[in-house]
Amino acid sequence: MFTLLRRIMALSLATALPLTTTACYDWTGRGPEVAANAQNVTDSTRIIGLVTTGGDVIEFESGAKISNGEVVGKSKKGEKVRIPLDRVQRVTIAEHKFSTAKTIGLAASLIGVGLVAAAASWGSGSDSKATTTSKGGCCPFFYSWDGSQFTFDAEPYPGAITRGLERDGDVVLDRLRAEGGHYQVLMTNERDETEYTDHVALRVIDHERGIRIAPGGDGTLYALSQTVAPVSARTSDGRDLLQWLVAADALIYEPVPDSGASDEIVLTFPKPAGAQQARLVVNVGASLLSSLMLTEYLSLHGRDLPAWFEQVDSDPATVMQLYRMIGETQTWALGFDIERSGGWTSGGHLLGVGPLIVKDRVVPLDLTGLAGTELRVRVRPPRGFWALNSFSVDYSPAVPITAVEVPLTRAIGGGSSNRLAALAAADGSYDVMPAGSEPVLLTFPAPPERAGLSRTVVLHARGWYRENVVAKGEPALEILRRFENEPGFASRLAAENWKTMRERRQEPKD
Repeated sequence: MFTLLRRIMALSLATALPLTTTACYDWTGRGPEVAANAQNVTDSTRIIGLVTTGGDVIEFESGAKISNGEVVGKSKKGEKVRIPLDRVQRVTIAEHKFSTAKTIGLAASLIGVGLVAAAASWGSGSDSKATTTSKGGCCPFFYSWDGSQFTFDAEPYPGAITRGLERDGDVVLDRLRAEGGHYQVLMTNERDETEYTDHVALRVIDHERGIRIAPGGDGTLYALSQTVAPVSARTSDGRDLLQWLVAADALIYEPVPDSGASDEIVLTFPKPAGAQQARLVVNVGASLLSSLMLTEYLSLHGRDLPAWFEQVDSDPATVMQLYRMIGETQTWALGFDIERSGGWTSGGHLLGVGPLIVKDRVVPLDLTGLAGTELRVRVRPPRGFWALNSFSVDYSPAVPITAVEVPLTRAIGGGSSNRLAALAAADGSYDVMPAGSEPVLLTFPAPPERAGLSRTVVLHARGWYRENVVAKGEPALEILRRFENEPGFASRLAAENWKTMRERRQEPKD
């Protein structure tokens, strides 16, 4: 199984901006990939946890190491652990570094990171190439101040790879805490890309205790109070995935794209008789491979890539065609079907999030006319494109939500530059962060909390980004046509790249 890159990054801030810092990416992965890349686990990194292929979760007391084809360490229970790498589904790595200015301490914990150093070997082998060192581009990263440190908390609009795909992103900031009457959030660019952020604000919701807030794909906020877990999760060939999909935990289902096939997974939930609506709570995200395949898709345009970007930016019909393609192929938008008496009907889609951090999102389901006491939901993710953590359903009556939008009041970047004017409103005036930019410290007023209520804070951001790609070569028109129109082709191409990548990683070193 691949993994979902779920990274928790903490930055202890000793002084205010300006800063000079570089974030780190270190990755490890499943058994053979870890073995082939043991050199990536250096003295500065520690394996702090792992999940076995059987679903056992082990946390290490002071960090484990790889030795002679095994993960060796002492568990938090005080037990000596020696696990062969072929029994390791994924590992968690922590690395501690400091910025050149030594004002920020960086701790990166990468949970379930597949494709160790895989991006170095990535490519379809076609003659048409666009080169990039982004290793799977993304959008700005946002870190929440939790009272003692900044912690990685949001990645709002991955996939918005050009202005024509600009979109809003809403993410619950689980770790954000007020201090001195203010919220502080750090915005960074940690990829080889240029990021264009139009607007950043916070949405503050004070609500009854016991209610959880989660956004839908369109930014609608939902109140969840009675989520129900699935009682069954099975693939069409009979595999039982319930332990992997029943809870948002360390167990994540992410199969390697060895065959280029798609899974068909049916989730069964209990349903109150007569229920007319439900909210499907989904904790899934794009895999690292899907991010790399997005870069691969761009590379297929060759020297025509700039013209393709211009067409997407200027032609709404091209944008709609792109969304149709990703919806039909389910490469970067996952679909959800509901079983009715006449067969399976569409229940909606979600655009991919991640791969670095994934949180709950809601898909509203219309159950009108659905008889019986069961709800069956089907997902068909192409192998290698998705990491599936958990699914649940909430049937509770809709609760009105009052969200107070809290505007940005201060935005200070490197050299004490004032970035407020560009970020304060969604007006097409972008804050531009080239690769290697220093972080921007965002400050928002914290409304007084209301006694007896809980508080949820949602980051609302709008923007797009452009990977720093050098387009060259003839466009691979036939491969592009098949990618966009032939069912299953993208999955098969991913499987070919996965095979080639593994072979290159296993080649002996000089």
